[in-house]
Amino acid sequence: MDPAMHLLPENVLVTGDENIPGLLSSPTGDALLKPQLLKMLPFTLSRLTITLQPSLEMFESQLLRLINADYQNTKQPGPDGALRTVVIQERRLHVGVHNGWCFLEKPQVVVLQPQRVLPRGRADSSSKQSSLLRDSLSSDLQTLGLRSSLELRLADHRAMAIVFQLEYVFSAPFGQELMVSVLTDGDQN
Repeated sequence: MDPAMHLLPENVLVTGDENIPGLLSSPTGDALLKPQLLKMLPFTLSRLTITLQPSLEMFESQLLRLINADYQNTKQPGPDGALRTVVIQERRLHVGVHNGWCFLEKPQVVVLQPQRVLPRGRADSSSKQSSLLRDSLSSDLQTLGLRSSLELRLADHRAMAIVFQLEYVFSAPFGQELMVSVLTDGDQN
Protein backbone atom coordinates (compact mmCIF):
# COMPACT_ATOMS: atom_id res chain seq x y z
CA MET A 1 0.00 0.00 0.00
CA ASP A 2 2.94 2.34 0.65
CA PRO A 3 3.65 3.08 -3.07
CA ALA A 4 0.08 4.37 -3.50
CA MET A 5 -0.15 6.58 -0.41
CA HIS A 6 0.58 9.78 -2.35
CA LEU A 7 -2.56 9.14 -4.45
CA LEU A 8 -4.90 9.49 -1.45
CA PRO A 9 -5.50 12.19 1.16
CA GLU A 10 -4.69 11.45 4.78
CA ASN A 11 -7.30 9.79 6.99
CA VAL A 12 -9.54 8.44 4.26
CA LEU A 13 -10.92 4.91 4.16
CA VAL A 14 -10.85 3.17 0.78
CA THR A 15 -11.41 -0.34 -0.51
CA GLY A 16 -9.59 -2.15 -3.28
CA ASP A 17 -12.49 -1.74 -5.69
CA GLU A 18 -12.40 2.09 -5.49
CA ASN A 19 -11.32 3.96 -8.61
CA ILE A 20 -8.03 5.57 -7.62
CA PRO A 21 -6.54 7.47 -10.56
CA GLY A 22 -2.86 6.69 -10.77
CA LEU A 23 -3.23 2.97 -9.98
CA LEU A 24 -3.43 0.22 -12.56
CA SER A 25 -6.59 -1.87 -12.29
CA SER A 26 -5.96 -5.29 -10.84
CA PRO A 27 -7.10 -8.56 -12.46
CA THR A 28 -8.15 -9.73 -8.98
CA GLY A 29 -10.36 -6.66 -8.51
CA ASP A 30 -8.38 -5.35 -5.52
CA ALA A 31 -6.01 -2.64 -6.77
CA LEU A 32 -4.72 -2.04 -3.23
CA LEU A 33 -3.61 -5.63 -2.58
CA LYS A 34 -0.46 -5.20 -4.66
CA PRO A 35 -0.71 -1.64 -5.97
CA GLN A 36 0.92 -0.89 -9.31
CA LEU A 37 1.30 2.74 -10.30
CA LEU A 38 0.55 4.13 -13.73
CA LYS A 39 3.61 5.50 -15.46
CA MET A 40 3.97 9.24 -14.85
CA LEU A 41 5.04 11.19 -17.92
CA PRO A 42 6.72 14.60 -17.81
CA PHE A 43 4.90 17.52 -19.43
CA THR A 44 6.04 21.06 -20.00
CA LEU A 45 3.71 24.05 -20.03
CA SER A 46 5.32 26.84 -22.04
CA ARG A 47 4.09 30.35 -22.75
CA LEU A 48 1.17 29.95 -20.36
CA THR A 49 -1.22 32.91 -20.33
CA ILE A 50 -4.31 33.58 -18.23
CA THR A 51 -7.13 35.72 -19.61
CA LEU A 52 -9.73 37.03 -17.19
CA GLN A 53 -13.24 38.06 -18.22
CA PRO A 54 -14.46 40.54 -19.28
CA SER A 55 -10.87 41.86 -19.32
CA LEU A 56 -7.88 41.83 -16.99
CA GLU A 57 -8.19 45.55 -16.35
CA MET A 58 -11.92 45.36 -15.54
CA PHE A 59 -11.50 42.24 -13.38
CA GLU A 60 -8.68 43.76 -11.34
CA SER A 61 -10.35 47.18 -10.98
CA GLN A 62 -13.53 45.52 -9.68
CA LEU A 63 -11.48 43.29 -7.36
CA LEU A 64 -9.58 46.32 -6.01
CA ARG A 65 -12.81 48.28 -5.60
CA LEU A 66 -14.34 45.46 -3.52
CA ILE A 67 -11.17 44.88 -1.48
CA ASN A 68 -10.78 48.62 -0.83
CA ALA A 69 -14.44 48.95 0.19
CA ASP A 70 -14.01 46.08 2.64
CA TYR A 71 -10.69 47.47 3.86
CA GLN A 72 -12.16 50.95 4.42
CA ASN A 73 -15.06 49.44 6.41
CA THR A 74 -12.77 47.47 8.71
CA LYS A 75 -9.76 49.76 9.18
CA GLN A 76 -9.31 53.12 10.81
CA PRO A 77 -7.91 56.07 8.86
CA GLY A 78 -4.14 56.54 8.88
CA PRO A 79 -2.32 58.78 11.37
CA ASP A 80 -2.85 61.79 9.09
CA GLY A 81 -6.59 61.03 8.82
CA ALA A 82 -6.37 59.85 5.21
CA LEU A 83 -7.90 56.55 4.19
CA ARG A 84 -5.36 54.05 2.87
CA THR A 85 -5.79 52.35 -0.51
CA VAL A 86 -5.02 48.70 -1.16
CA VAL A 87 -2.99 47.91 -4.30
CA ILE A 88 -2.06 44.70 -6.10
CA GLN A 89 1.46 43.72 -5.16
CA GLU A 90 1.78 40.35 -6.91
CA ARG A 91 -0.18 37.79 -8.90
CA ARG A 92 0.63 34.12 -8.28
CA LEU A 93 -0.53 30.94 -9.94
CA HIS A 94 -0.60 27.60 -8.12
CA VAL A 95 -0.38 24.72 -10.60
CA GLY A 96 -0.69 21.06 -9.63
CA VAL A 97 -1.87 17.66 -10.82
CA HIS A 98 -5.01 16.39 -9.05
CA ASN A 99 -6.44 12.89 -9.31
CA GLY A 100 -9.89 13.57 -7.87
CA TRP A 101 -8.74 12.59 -4.40
CA CYS A 102 -5.77 14.90 -3.80
CA PHE A 103 -2.84 16.68 -5.39
CA LEU A 104 -0.18 14.15 -6.39
CA GLU A 105 2.57 16.60 -5.44
CA LYS A 106 2.52 19.96 -3.74
CA PRO A 107 1.36 22.51 -6.36
CA GLN A 108 4.05 24.71 -7.86
CA VAL A 109 3.74 28.44 -7.26
CA VAL A 110 4.80 30.85 -10.01
CA VAL A 111 4.55 34.62 -10.36
CA LEU A 112 2.48 35.96 -13.26
CA GLN A 113 3.32 39.18 -15.08
CA PRO A 114 0.76 41.40 -16.83
CA GLN A 115 1.25 41.34 -20.61
CA ARG A 116 -0.17 43.09 -23.64
CA VAL A 117 -1.70 41.00 -26.38
CA LEU A 118 -0.47 42.11 -29.78
CA PRO A 119 -2.68 41.44 -32.79
CA ARG A 120 -1.63 38.59 -35.05
CA GLY A 121 -0.49 39.35 -38.54
CA ARG A 122 2.41 41.53 -39.53
CA ALA A 123 5.74 40.56 -38.04
CA ASP A 124 7.61 43.48 -39.60
CA SER A 125 8.17 45.71 -36.59
CA SER A 126 10.13 48.23 -38.64
CA SER A 127 7.24 49.19 -40.91
CA LYS A 128 5.56 52.50 -40.29
CA GLN A 129 2.11 50.91 -40.34
CA SER A 130 2.90 48.35 -37.61
CA SER A 131 4.57 51.12 -35.60
CA LEU A 132 1.37 53.16 -35.79
CA LEU A 133 -0.65 50.09 -34.87
CA ARG A 134 1.50 49.49 -31.80
CA ASP A 135 1.18 53.12 -30.73
CA SER A 136 -2.59 53.07 -31.19
CA LEU A 137 -3.02 49.98 -29.03
CA SER A 138 -4.40 50.57 -25.61
CA SER A 139 -1.78 50.61 -22.90
CA ASP A 140 -4.07 48.32 -20.94
CA LEU A 141 -2.60 44.99 -19.97
CA GLN A 142 -4.78 42.20 -21.29
CA THR A 143 -3.38 38.89 -19.98
CA LEU A 144 -1.30 37.44 -17.19
CA GLY A 145 1.65 35.44 -18.45
CA LEU A 146 4.32 33.12 -17.19
CA ARG A 147 7.78 34.01 -18.44
CA SER A 148 9.29 30.59 -17.85
CA SER A 149 8.03 27.06 -18.46
CA LEU A 150 6.51 24.70 -15.91
CA GLU A 151 7.36 21.01 -15.53
CA LEU A 152 4.57 18.64 -14.43
CA ARG A 153 4.25 14.87 -14.19
CA LEU A 154 0.95 13.39 -15.35
CA ALA A 155 -0.39 9.86 -15.87
CA ASP A 156 -2.66 8.84 -18.74
CA HIS A 157 -5.95 8.68 -16.82
CA ARG A 158 -9.25 10.48 -17.51
CA ALA A 159 -9.74 11.55 -13.89
CA MET A 160 -6.39 13.35 -13.60
CA ALA A 161 -6.45 17.07 -14.16
CA ILE A 162 -4.13 20.03 -14.06
CA VAL A 163 -5.55 22.51 -11.53
CA PHE A 164 -4.83 26.25 -11.72
CA GLN A 165 -5.47 28.48 -8.71
CA LEU A 166 -4.96 32.23 -9.12
CA GLU A 167 -3.82 34.13 -6.02
CA TYR A 168 -3.51 37.88 -5.58
CA VAL A 169 -1.22 39.53 -3.02
CA PHE A 170 -2.40 42.95 -1.89
CA SER A 171 -0.60 45.61 0.11
CA ALA A 172 -1.58 48.85 1.78
CA PRO A 173 0.52 51.65 3.23
CA PHE A 174 0.88 51.36 6.97
CA GLY A 175 2.54 54.42 8.42
CA GLN A 176 5.41 56.11 6.58
CA GLU A 177 7.30 53.27 4.86
CA LEU A 178 5.71 50.00 5.96
CA MET A 179 3.39 47.85 3.84
CA VAL A 180 0.93 45.22 5.03
CA SER A 181 0.36 42.28 2.69
CA VAL A 182 -2.90 40.39 2.35
CA LEU A 183 -3.43 37.22 0.32
CA THR A 184 -6.60 36.21 -1.44
CA ASP A 185 -7.18 33.06 -3.47
CA GLY A 186 -9.07 33.08 -6.74
CA ASP A 187 -11.43 30.36 -7.85
CA GLN A 188 -10.09 26.95 -8.73
CA ASN A 189 -10.79 25.96 -12.32
